[in-house]
Amino acid sequence: MENDWIKLWIAPEIGGKVYGAMDKTNGKYFIYYNNVVKFRDIAMRGPWTSGGIEMNFGCIGHSPITSSTVDYYMRLNPDSSVSCFIGAIDLPGRTEWKVEIYLPANKAWFETRAEWINPSSVGTSLYHWMNASADAAEDLHYYFPGTNQIDHSGNVYHWPVNKNGRDISIYRNNDFGGDHSYHVLGKYTDWFAGYYEDRDYGFGHWSLYPLKPGKKIWMWALSRQGDI
Repeated sequence: MENDWIKLWIAPEIGGKVYGAMDKTNGKYFIYYNNVVKFRDIAMRGPWTSGGIEMNFGCIGHSPITSSTVDYYMRLNPDSSVSCFIGAIDLPGRTEWKVEIYLPANKAWFETRAEWINPSSVGTSLYHWMNASADAAEDLHYYFPGTNQIDHSGNVYHWPVNKNGRDISIYRNNDFGGDHSYHVLGKYTDWFAGYYEDRDYGFGHWSLYPLKPGKKIWMWALSRQGDI
């Protein structure tokens, strides 16, 4: 899908993820486009691959369908915008989800519009998230408004400067320990972003805070663990 400003790829064969997105004015990817698909034992059923924007509904963690083929169809809208609908049945919860990936005709952004239906009278998990990938680079600076962050165990720490005086919102300053997970909180905002300072470009995300309050950074380790 593309217009005069941006181009994006969608992979129905791999969970329907947005495989990558490019700013056509400079040829740079603001959503990481992975040149290879290497499945790892991370998701609910095992296979998972990095890159793009992944859709997750229901089960805690990465969806069981994250690397499976999903249904899709394309639609040219009356205003010359384009929509790609992807979706599937989540078998553990017997629910049905659908995401419209919407590209306006003349804007330098795209939208994801999610719909999730439970056709039964049985309650199920309301857990829903999407994770967008960005190129890890020395000049990357995360702009995630907040005063604190918590890890996966629920421990609370300062943000963006940790107890050792490191500004961990700067990617290169995370060269300690293993992988890092920062759930940033403390400020009510509708946005977060990342900026490559040396190359003068970046990415941003916007959604209404009451609908999607969470914002999280997860990064591979800068140590040998991350290389592996």
